[in-house]
Amino acid sequence: MGRREGWPETCFDPSGAKETEGLTSGRFRVRNPTPRSGKQAQENRQDAKEAKERHGFRGGTRRRGQAQGLLADLGDLGVLAVLFILIAPCGAGLASAARRGMIRLSADGRMGMRRADRLFQIIQILRRSRRPVTADAMAVELETSKRTIYRDIADLMAQRAPIRGEAGVGYVLDDGFDMPPLMLTPDELEAAVLGAQLVARQGDLALARAAEDLVAKIRTVVPERLRPLVLEPYTRVAPNWRIVPDRLDMGGVRLAIRSGKKIKLVYRDEQERVSERTVWPFAVGYHESVRLLIAWCELRTDFRSFRTDRVDEAEFLEERYPERPAMLRARWRRAMTEMAQRTGMREAAGRR
Repeated sequence: MGRREGWPETCFDPSGAKETEGLTSGRFRVRNPTPRSGKQAQENRQDAKEAKERHGFRGGTRRRGQAQGLLADLGDLGVLAVLFILIAPCGAGLASAARRGMIRLSADGRMGMRRADRLFQIIQILRRSRRPVTADAMAVELETSKRTIYRDIADLMAQRAPIRGEAGVGYVLDDGFDMPPLMLTPDELEAAVLGAQLVARQGDLALARAAEDLVAKIRTVVPERLRPLVLEPYTRVAPNWRIVPDRLDMGGVRLAIRSGKKIKLVYRDEQERVSERTVWPFAVGYHESVRLLIAWCELRTDFRSFRTDRVDEAEFLEERYPERPAMLRARWRRAMTEMAQRTGMREAAGRR
């Protein structure tokens, strides 16, 4: 095949922005090229440069030159059209990222919680609950979609986080999962300090000392910017002058609960009747002015509450009771719930 008339022998390669001899380049084809003299090569380069300018080649593409010509013809309307074409994919990509859970867009279009923060919050939600937590509940709290929660749970499990469960049932976090210590938000820090203040005022001597030690430890490890919340908290617990002193060693009571051991009491009720009880302690209730020892009573074969200021004598036995304290607490909560329901039904019937 011979060389076509009117076509330059040296052609510009649109893909590489260079001159090509003897090769197919775009729409230009050269066959059997002959060596060029210096003057001839310079003329060919000039011809290629003019061809680039004429056809809109710039930076190796013709589309940009065509777009520039189109903008010149359309004026401001063309500028707006091209800006829309350039910006629209960015918005679509942002929306796609939001759908995939990489970012969260609020109702006003702003980006929300980062994915790393969301993973941390999922761990926190599972950590504070002993029962399975559904993806629906986590999605509501974190203001995201259920699909995002499922994807995050799968990623956490792939990173060997000890999470068990399945979709539709819920998820739980196994014990022993370690996280960086005291990564507290300002609200969490205020809650810890306020709770320690309450324990220091309402608890027994051992608990009050433990609460003060807790605040001291928190103060030494929190970041500098959060330290004023511990040193000078603006949330305070008012002093309670009506607290009745205990007549029972509460430190020994808590130890008996932890070890599941019995306590023998000499108890005086509100009618001043004295009785001896052997109880299975499993909880301590703190009221505004008094404290209650909650236990299973062997004498009454039922759950009973004993005010600690009415105990005349107490003997901490080495004998363990047959049930675990956690099981007793669960049974007691069910019994209290049933009693409250019966009381509510009677009150409703009385109003009729």
